[in-house]
Amino acid sequence: MLALLHLVPESPRWLSSHREASSSLSVLHRLHSHHRTDDELASLHTSIIQTGEYERSLGTGSWTDLLHNDEIQSQRRFLIACAIQSFQQLGGINALIYYSNTLFSESLSFSPHLSALMSGFLQTWFFVASFIPWLLIDRVGRRPLLLSCVALMAATMAVQTGLIFN
Repeated sequence: MLALLHLVPESPRWLSSHREASSSLSVLHRLHSHHRTDDELASLHTSIIQTGEYERSLGTGSWTDLLHNDEIQSQRRFLIACAIQSFQQLGGINALIYYSNTLFSESLSFSPHLSALMSGFLQTWFFVASFIPWLLIDRVGRRPLLLSCVALMAATMAVQTGLIFN
């Protein structure tokens, strides 16, 4: 993947923020010309440039700004993001994944071959399912997607607990 990284264009917003407006417009054409008209692309480009100018007029920010409780509640947002990441690690899913082969064979009495297959399917499903939010996050929204997935994960963990307990 690292070898192919040079093929990925810079973000139009990054190019605009570094005063490379013509490069920004050419990248927009490469990314969106198949489903947007030239007028829409020009409007988007103008919007990107205006946003960049506005952000420059605000001045520079620092990482410590995340710790201040300002009008957009940066501190609260930062702490929620940290808590979600911590809960993910503390939820125990990594242990279940790591020991899934053992859990399938010893707790559910699967054969070693079937345990290995189920563990492989589980890993494959996690990989495939990681792309689902890309399709849903803009349509459904972050909060409803997060809350529904938390409920689904809790139900799944309850079922796993019931199966492993027996």
